[in-house]
Amino acid sequence: MQRKHFAWIFVAFALFVSACSEGTTSEECPPDRSIGITRCNTAENFTAQNWDRAEVSLTDFRGKPVFLNFWASWCNPCKVEMPLMEDVYQQYAGEMHMLAVNILDEEAPARTFFENGGFSYTFLYKDKDSIANQYLIRYVPQTMFISPDGIILGHIPGSPDWSSEACQDLVKRFVRGGNSPLPQDMLQACAR
Repeated sequence: MQRKHFAWIFVAFALFVSACSEGTTSEECPPDRSIGITRCNTAENFTAQNWDRAEVSLTDFRGKPVFLNFWASWCNPCKVEMPLMEDVYQQYAGEMHMLAVNILDEEAPARTFFENGGFSYTFLYKDKDSIANQYLIRYVPQTMFISPDGIILGHIPGSPDWSSEACQDLVKRFVRGGNSPLPQDMLQACAR
């Protein structure tokens, strides 16, 4: 009788521990990752011009998380998203880099749109298609989350509401989460 009682206590304890730890375990990317554009790959490097027309590389921003957004000035969802991104950037400016990479535009309209928006995050411009092809971007906007070590932790296609609770939770986890991939359920909740 005591053995049965002990077994039930053990099973109950194991279920309790399992339930308490659910969602808190951190999946890690494998150490032997490849260079690529998908989750857990080391992000492919690229070069683009910053606002001052100096060439910069994605690797120049290592050391802090990188919120990497692809956009175009003619894209209506981008026009809605970018002011919300500014709010996110203001909240986490010292803790992450935010890069807005214009990839499907002519330079003049891209610069005009960015300047008129009063955005303070980093503007990057590259001639049409080069980075879009490299990252397989077929439409904008799209956002990638890259760790301080250059690992892609997640990707959101489209224009989420960055002011929503789901997106705020996602960005907070991204900024403070190190090299742990972002959970798919959090990415999906933000993308809705």
